[in-house]
Amino acid sequence: MGQQRWITQAYLQRIEEGKKEWAQFAQEIKEGKRKSFVEHLEERGLIHDVVGDRDLLHRVFTEKRVGIYAGVDPTAPSMHVGHMLPFMVLAWGYVWGLPVTFLLGGATSRVGDPTGRLKGREQVHSSVRKANMASMHMQLKKLGASIERYGEKHGYKRQMIWRRTLTNNNVWWNKTPLLEVLRDLGAYIRIGPMLGRDTVKNRMERGDGMSFAEFTYPLMQAWDWWMLFKNGCQVQVGGSDQYGNILFGVGAVKTISKNTVLQEDNNPLSDDLDKPIGFTTPLLTTSSGEKFGKSAGNAIWLDKDMTSTFELYQFFVRTPDDAVERYLKMFTFLPIPEISKIMEEQNQDPSRRVAQHALAYEFVELIHGKDEADAVSMQHRQLFRPRTSTAEPTP
Repeated sequence: MGQQRWITQAYLQRIEEGKKEWAQFAQEIKEGKRKSFVEHLEERGLIHDVVGDRDLLHRVFTEKRVGIYAGVDPTAPSMHVGHMLPFMVLAWGYVWGLPVTFLLGGATSRVGDPTGRLKGREQVHSSVRKANMASMHMQLKKLGASIERYGEKHGYKRQMIWRRTLTNNNVWWNKTPLLEVLRDLGAYIRIGPMLGRDTVKNRMERGDGMSFAEFTYPLMQAWDWWMLFKNGCQVQVGGSDQYGNILFGVGAVKTISKNTVLQEDNNPLSDDLDKPIGFTTPLLTTSSGEKFGKSAGNAIWLDKDMTSTFELYQFFVRTPDDAVERYLKMFTFLPIPEISKIMEEQNQDPSRRVAQHALAYEFVELIHGKDEADAVSMQHRQLFRPRTSTAEPTP
């Protein structure tokens, strides 16, 4: 009993110290001595659109050690490179001391996000879906640990206050009665605005129609946010194609908060700093502007049994010269001054692809670890080293 009391007191003390530390950070940000988290993400090119007010997002991250989450549906056995930008935001959030949540959409994957699709997804057998879910769960778990190691390499030593969580939305969807969702959310959502969404209009006018299940996908995603919001996840981040779903979620979480009896406060979310807010990351596209992913048939998978580490390394080595600096900022923890030095060397002799090799090495290390990065870098150098002639000189 004494030990339990000591653990509780130690935990509370850490929480209190964490609050004081964050208040100190906030003061330094206001005095211009420290970058805010939003400014840092903008410098790295990781914010595309803020779903709400940019200044409010800046204030939320500055004045609160606020929770942030990103989700992915296991519609394949692995994530691909296109999924990584929202998770790079979580990676930075983690090493900055923000509580981050990796959400696996076990339940939402049964429906499938209709965003950007003119046809419904093909139904997969439950055994395939469960295998995908198990595989991606392990991948996300490994990614969380990799982020911690990669952060330490770049000088971010783990603190007791750091928190990362991996959860599956099956946890609540498998035990939430439909009536509860209809009562707390469905009763306050208007059909008109939902029918006006581009995703719905495109499917109705140019596609093969839309099932009721797909139509309710934004409600499911909004309910996910509500479940996480109650535990402190105030901010959602997703790819730029998720803007509509995040916008819907912001309104829905505010609505549920206002109309449920779960709030002790008589005026829930009266302070803007307590309201849900989100933002999107840029969408990774090919040079022709096509989205990377499974549907497009050009996915670069993070599972090395689906895309080898050599192929992953080679993908980044082929990065166009005009994109490589941007990718170094978005996909790595390399400090901005170091990226500037790499780009100076790159510009002196672009044919050596110094920046592309730095990018490829860093990303492979982040995903697969230093040993894999060393091995594939050596393999690439040996395979593409300059060939010298052994023939006798012509007289």
